Amino acid sequence: MVILEANSAYAAGWLWGKDIMLSFIFHFDGSSTMDLSLFSVVAKFVPTSFHPSPSYDFGDLETNNGLWPGTVAEAKPLKDPGYWKEDQCFAHFLLAFSDQQSTNRAIFNGLVIEGARI
Repeated sequence: MVILEANSAYAAGWLWGKDIMLSFIFHFDGSSTMDLSLFSVVAKFVPTSFHPSPSYDFGDLETNNGLWPGTVAEAKPLKDPGYWKEDQCFAHFLLAFSDQQSTNRAIFNGLVIEGARI
């Protein structure tokens, strides 16, 4: 088992880049995998206009909230949007961060998502 701990969010983001990750795994045997530890936070009352897809670029969200690039790994609503009411304006989301510092910053300072202070 090999455990790598990046010294910055930028370094972790670089390592998790698709080309870098595949190149890294290629140099080990065929059973090698990489696993990313994520730190999750529930964000309450996020505007329903926020629609992150698996390929969503969180760059603006990170920049606007003083987070390192590549630290927001994913965001998904806690309740499937198909079950939202037609006139629903807000929903709760699960945000996953790639490092503890960004997670703590989001918890302590809050976030601005789609113009709403969370």
